[in-house]
Amino acid sequence: MKTGLGVMAVLTVLTPVSDTVPRIDSDRFCTHIETRLDLPQRPRSACLQDEAAARDQVTALWATAKPASRTQCATTQALAPHPSYASLLTCIQMAEGMVIRPTNPK
Repeated sequence: MKTGLGVMAVLTVLTPVSDTVPRIDSDRFCTHIETRLDLPQRPRSACLQDEAAARDQVTALWATAKPASRTQCATTQALAPHPSYASLLTCIQMAEGMVIRPTNPK
């Protein structure tokens, strides 16, 4: 466990803060979701649409997010076995302390 945290700390220090949103292979992520996880059937097109929507939201938030938030979230996604724009969006929202309200409360 200590080794993992040490590596994360080094990567965080060495990872430059980027002005551009990290590029994530949504097709690879959706393939993973589709073929490896035991989830209810979900069309690939829906996964790709969700990823595109999350990418658009990340793009809108990226320029105003703190450099530390961008670095932390970009590093987390770089280390993730299956990165996604949805995960990146959630990370930025949490790091920035945003309050997210459901669009369809029941």
